[in-house]
Parts: sequence; structure tokens; C-alpha cells
Amino acid sequence: MEHIVVGSSLLASHIGIQLKNDNLMQSVPRLQCDVGHVVCSPCRDKLEDTGKCHVCRGATGGFRRCHAMDRVVESARVVCPNAAYGCTERPSYYDQQCHRQMCLYPPWQCPGEDCSFMGSMEDLLQHFAGVHGWPCSTKVRTEEMSNIRLKDGFNFILLDGEKGDTANAYRNSCLFLLDVVRQPLSRAISVILIDLHAAVDGQRLCLKKMKCELAYSRHLFSSSRPRSDLLTEHAQTSRFIVTCTDLSNGHLPDPEERFQFVVPNFVLAHDEKYAVNVGFRIQVVSGFGTS
Repeated sequence: MEHIVVGSSLLASHIGIQLKNDNLMQSVPRLQCDVGHVVCSPCRDKLEDTGKCHVCRGATGGFRRCHAMDRVVESARVVCPNAAYGCTERPSYYDQQCHRQMCLYPPWQCPGEDCSFMGSMEDLLQHFAGVHGWPCSTKVRTEEMSNIRLKDGFNFILLDGEKGDTANAYRNSCLFLLDVVRQPLSRAISVILIDLHAAVDGQRLCLKKMKCELAYSRHLFSSSRPRSDLLTEHAQTSRFIVTCTDLSNGHLPDPEERFQFVVPNFVLAHDEKYAVNVGFRIQVVSGFGTS
């Protein structure tokens, strides 16, 4: 069947009907009276007691299926609102809301305070580096432990789900924000998954569930003890489910709602005054490369 890209008003003008609501364009049966006036099935139910057509007011023994209108509606396609960000899909008119919720090319919003930038993920990563100076690592894969150097403030990790597939490098990736907060006696590190489908129909629902492992270790030489070669070791590891957000309200989740990986200042090396080296691993629980 040949598809046409139209809107409801244009479709109405071509077939000579007035759309009082979107029911005619939904995935519900479309019917017609004996003369041919079209009505959706929910409105037909309302007219059943009158036994008359809503247009010609003529008596009718009942409405029958209008297959011609069905074919017109099924052939109508709309341009995805995310076309500017790379989406080439042409969903059916009645399926556009569902497509919008699951579209792989939604605009990404910068999590920076008072920053209104929105764009594709590729543009967003360039924005992070060029405008805010936030570091972003793109050589991280699931199930692999990676050594990451985290500066104070925002750090980003782009987790690639398809090895070697450059065409889908951004479409099938997950973006993580690692927020490092300097405290009087420690550094607190929290991990947030930015999932643009985390809110569906106003409900908080993260479609991707990730488990994160953060690790920090260091060998310490203490010159304050009688033997200067006395070796001590500090090691800490935490595994936790990652907090998820879609940034729809322009704010990050409250710190009290995220797990805090706390590294004491005492164990930090001299070269970690402004950045801390941690091990980072992501394990997929559901929703990303899982069946």
C-alpha cells in the first residue's frame, strides 16, 4: 500500500469529513451509514439509540464497516517530531504517540544548571566539552571494568551497546552522569543513568535497569611510622542499582535518592587532589541488549 504523509486536517479536507475528535484517526473501526457518512465506532455507539445518522439524520438500520476509510487512515503517515535529530521513521497517524514515546532519536537536554541546550546525543557531547568543559569517556563497554579519572563536578560516560557498529554508536548507547562532590573529609560519587524514556505517560518508569560497580584501591606508604617502608592498603568496592532520570524537569534526582560512593580524603594520592581514579563497571539487568 502506498503511504501518504498528511495531518488530520489535510486528510479531512480531501475526504470531505469534519473531524470533531481524533477517533477517526485512531486504530478503531470506522463505519458508515447507508448514504456513506463516516463515523468512528465509539460515536456509533452513542448514536445507536437514535437510529439516525449524525449527518443526514436519515434512518439507518445500522452502520457497516467503511473499508475505504480504513485504508486511507492506515496509509496516512506523519513525520516524527524528532526528524531534526536523526529519526527517519514515518509512523502511522494513530500510532504517532506510541512512536514518540519509544523513538530512538529524542532530543537530549543539558543537565547543567540554567542551561537550556537541547540536541542530539552527538551534539550534546560536543556541548559538554565545548561549553562546560565536562569530561566524557566513550571507550566503556558493559561487563568490563574500566579505570576512569573523575574530576570534581560532572563527568559523563557513554556506554556503547553495539561493538563495532558505528552507524548505531549513539542510537544504542547509554549516557551515565558521574557526579563528584567534594566534602570536608571525602569525595562523594553518585551515578545517574540518563534515559529519555524514563517517564511514560507521566509515570516514572525506567526502561533500562543497570547495576554499577565502583571500586577504589591504593597502596599506602607511611613515612610517619618507625619503618618508612611499612605498607598499608586501602580498598573499597560497592555494587548498586543505578538511579535513572529523563531530565524532563531540568533537574537531577535528589542526592538522598542516589547511592553515594564515598572515598576518604586520607587515602587519596597526591595527584588525586583534583581528580580521583576509580574502577567502573556496568552490568545490564534489563532493557539494554537483553532479551
